[in-house]
Amino acid sequence: MLDDICYIVKIGDVRNRVIRNLSKGYRQRVGFAQALVGDPPILILDEPTVGLDPKQVVEFRRIISSLGRNHTIILSTHILQEVTAVCSDVVIINNGKVAKTGSLSDFVSADANVKRFAVTFDTGDKEVAEKLLSGVFKNYSFSRTDHGMLVYRFSTDSKSTGVKELFFNSASAGVALYELKPMEKSFEEEFVRIITSDMKEGV
Repeated sequence: MLDDICYIVKIGDVRNRVIRNLSKGYRQRVGFAQALVGDPPILILDEPTVGLDPKQVVEFRRIISSLGRNHTIILSTHILQEVTAVCSDVVIINNGKVAKTGSLSDFVSADANVKRFAVTFDTGDKEVAEKLLSGVFKNYSFSRTDHGMLVYRFSTDSKSTGVKELFFNSASAGVALYELKPMEKSFEEEFVRIITSDMKEGV
């Protein structure tokens, strides 16, 4: 049993060392191992990756996902990337009250009435890119610069023909669209929307 647990959480190589001499990542794993000794059906983890380096975070998430096959894991975290990396169901709590619950896919599935896109203009001139976007769409925002090209995000009504107009207008202006791809809304965007809406309702 102990050998199996040591293998699962990858602490076999430090099994005979004093815990105070271990790195934080290994101490986290030892704590994990202690929780698994009784083979509990439910594991409650509170910020399990705080303070770990990126490599340890990836390994810890792998362990959590692996344990989730045979255990119910309740993960408490404010790191939203953690949620999208390992969780299948989500409960958002704001000011001690449940703001929304559902599967992760419920939070990131796009609204059927709204289409979201990321567009990359083969130009480094923001004024030109934003003139093209503003001539068709109301909701757009600058995302980043990618190898000298400009990346924007925009949304439009599902019935809109704006994407075609953007193609035609860009061609007329002599600006190539390097890439145009549909996007799902991110969990972070939905989280902020829910929390903001919940706060307004509570006023």
